Amino acid sequence: MNFAPNHDNHDGRWVLCKDSLPLCIGCVVEILEDLDSTPTKQKHTLTAFLCLCSSKPAEVYSVLTPEDPATIHFLSLLHGLIWSQDRRLASIAVEAIVNMCSHVKSQDLMMSLLNSLITKILLQTSDTSIRIAVVQSLCQILTHNEIYAETLLQADIAEFLYETLATMDHLLIGSVFCCLLLLSGCKDFYSKCHSVYGLEAIIRAIKHCIQANHVKEGAKGFQMLGEILAKQPEGIPIFTNANTPQQVFSLVSAGLRLHNKTLTISASIAMNSSLRVHHLGNKVDLEIIENTVQECLMEIKHQLSLSCKSRTQESLLRSMVLLLHQCFRLTLQWQESSLVKFNDKKSLEEFEIFLLQACDSSCIPSVVANYDNIKSEEVLANLFGMLSAANQMKIGGIQEFYEKLVSASFLQIALSVKSSCQNRPRLEHTVNGFVMSVCERLFAVDHQPDVQSLLMIMKTTFPTVKGDVQDMKEHLQEDNINGVTSEQIVYLTLLYLAACHGDRIIEESILFSIVETFLRNHADVASLPTYTVKFLLLLHAVCHQHVESSNATEGCALLVQGLNRLSDLSSVYTHHPAVLQWCFSTPVITPTVTRNLVRL
Repeated sequence: MNFAPNHDNHDGRWVLCKDSLPLCIGCVVEILEDLDSTPTKQKHTLTAFLCLCSSKPAEVYSVLTPEDPATIHFLSLLHGLIWSQDRRLASIAVEAIVNMCSHVKSQDLMMSLLNSLITKILLQTSDTSIRIAVVQSLCQILTHNEIYAETLLQADIAEFLYETLATMDHLLIGSVFCCLLLLSGCKDFYSKCHSVYGLEAIIRAIKHCIQANHVKEGAKGFQMLGEILAKQPEGIPIFTNANTPQQVFSLVSAGLRLHNKTLTISASIAMNSSLRVHHLGNKVDLEIIENTVQECLMEIKHQLSLSCKSRTQESLLRSMVLLLHQCFRLTLQWQESSLVKFNDKKSLEEFEIFLLQACDSSCIPSVVANYDNIKSEEVLANLFGMLSAANQMKIGGIQEFYEKLVSASFLQIALSVKSSCQNRPRLEHTVNGFVMSVCERLFAVDHQPDVQSLLMIMKTTFPTVKGDVQDMKEHLQEDNINGVTSEQIVYLTLLYLAACHGDRIIEESILFSIVETFLRNHADVASLPTYTVKFLLLLHAVCHQHVESSNATEGCALLVQGLNRLSDLSSVYTHHPAVLQWCFSTPVITPTVTRNLVRL
């Protein structure tokens, strides 16, 4: 570049990039100071400076240090150029300020810049391009240095950003949402009520984006809204107006009607975040909540049917599962509260029935259809957490719901997840909770006196087993001189429940070999716990349907001998077609046993 006339008077340390195209910082400052310099020359000079900042930032900022007065002077010159009538020069000056603030990491420098009200003044200018540049500059500063979020909040920048949202320009709105998202990571954003003050402005801006069909900016707005509602402390009310929740629900519905997958995901997440007890207060309109949740689920299903990318499918499933899980948690909290009042149009029991039906008709089919694309621990943890929560609902139909889950291979899925999550305690805990909920609910109608002892064994031992097929085989084929182990009882219980409802955890031929080995290792079948005999009878009968050699095996003979010695066969009988078929096709069974089993 051309040096300034006084270049020879500048300290040599100001000359950078000496081995190629040199640039003298002193000359850059001099050219910017010179009132006779043309805007063209100043633009050329600043562009050269920015190019060097991009290619060799370390070299530039080894000279421009925060403690050097020359750095502050340079920044003040750039501030002056922002008001240039040449808008291109003003834009380059803003870019240069951003670059310097991003690299010259100084809290004092940042405060001095903010306290000059230059940033606030620029946010209030009528020139939209300048306001966009300023907001994007703040975004870059926060992206490179998160520590400045607190500084910006102290300078009330959030309030100026909220005022900036009162624009029709979607690019400016999108930039402001990005900046607010970065600021929302700071605790002061909530403790100092910046979230409360800006909620109405955010809602209005999202509404404008939706009406103008600006889906990208609308999605960013919903993301911002969801972030605020999720992180807002319970002690600081966010919905200061009783009508605000309904405004949020209506906004979510409007966003869903644009049928855009990104907007659908972010709107559903915002809906999820709004469903908090401390947000909704003591007077709740369940009808509008149910309608909005239903709309979210329907649109997510629609987007799932259109999407072929696994990452997108997982994001859609995540929003569906998180939304329903939050609804389940919310109803359980309401169950324990006598303060919440619901309108006459929809009762809590009706809402819980809706959730169970929604889970059955929307969530479960979507998860099963797209299960191979789920890699996220969060999705799986919320899925099994939601399914466990259903067990605490005080409505009818829960047992049928769990029976349907088992028939849809959810025990098999749970064991598969458990075997792969040994180092992920949160996920393993939720899977364990789900399996226990299934056992408690499905054995609740079994009036055998030893059911409670069985459930206690399940509760204490299931968390300790691995859950994979190999571990199952090793335990069940183990010959223990002390009798049946708790691990064997756990695995027999799970295999029994799966067989009862048409799930196949293990292939029948392998299961038959396992049951045969177990029976040979425990030849005195009648001395086994009653529920163990019950499980073995059904499992052997199920295998019998698929394995031709199961009729006259040693294990089959030992099982029949054990049944002959039992005084009450009703305690080991399971009403299942396979048991009846086994009775009439097993040659070693006695007519008395067959007759007694058939009568049951």
